Amino acid sequence: MEVVIRTATILSLILTAVYSAKLNLFNTDMFLPTFTLKTIEDVLTLALTTKATDRTANVAGLVSYYDGKEVIKTFIILTDELENTETQLADGTSIQFFDLFMKYRAEVYTAKLVFISFISNQHGQGQMSTEFQDAYVPDVIQFKFSRDRLDLTKLDNLLGLLSTGSSGTFYDQLEKLQNEFQEKGVESVITNLFNKQTENSIPMETEITTK
Repeated sequence: MEVVIRTATILSLILTAVYSAKLNLFNTDMFLPTFTLKTIEDVLTLALTTKATDRTANVAGLVSYYDGKEVIKTFIILTDELENTETQLADGTSIQFFDLFMKYRAEVYTAKLVFISFISNQHGQGQMSTEFQDAYVPDVIQFKFSRDRLDLTKLDNLLGLLSTGSSGTFYDQLEKLQNEFQEKGVESVITNLFNKQTENSIPMETEITTK
């Protein structure tokens, strides 16, 4: 599972850089990286020092946005979809991910949700995404990685999925990035992307779990 954690961390950092997203990590509580990410070395350091825990509350990544009534248009969550504990809201209510996300959509903003799922059966659905599918919740999509046979060559497909419904500007940005990768190298481009991150980014939750 440590390999999955490290892979998920690196993948989330790549997406953070490409989309200028806010990065939050969580196990039973949400927390931020302990240092500012500016270089490829920083990415690798975070991946190697991020450890798994025995309990996971995916909902922890949503609590501050719900309690603070902060409008977020898209949540991207990297997870194995095994939620084995609840968390508490500011009013003391114990709650899990599905229920809080639905409350957020009803009371704050009708946000989109993207699951990047690390599951044992790549042809399966996953516990959490199944809840949304069974409830016919719109604007929820899933991209699956095999937990046992990680295939990061699928990154292009993932970027394509995330760009579905986006404006032409996004495709222009990806083409520009590809050209920059060729001209300047991956390390230089990713470092530059981290330095350009803004405060108006979409949150990206990364799950820390051994399950």
